[in-house]
Amino acid sequence: MNWKDYEKEAQAYFPRMYPGAQITYDTKVLGRYSKNQRQIDVLIEDEKAGFP
Repeated sequence: MNWKDYEKEAQAYFPRMYPGAQITYDTKVLGRYSKNQRQIDVLIEDEKAGFP
């Protein structure tokens, strides 16, 4: 298994763990402190107790 296959397997796994979450594969987000774009392999976005 190579690293790309591993990332895709992780992406397939997380929807079962977090059924209501938005799962995004291979995306970029702005760093909170650095303000630089950061590449994220698998991003999980969800809300708990009214907080993202």
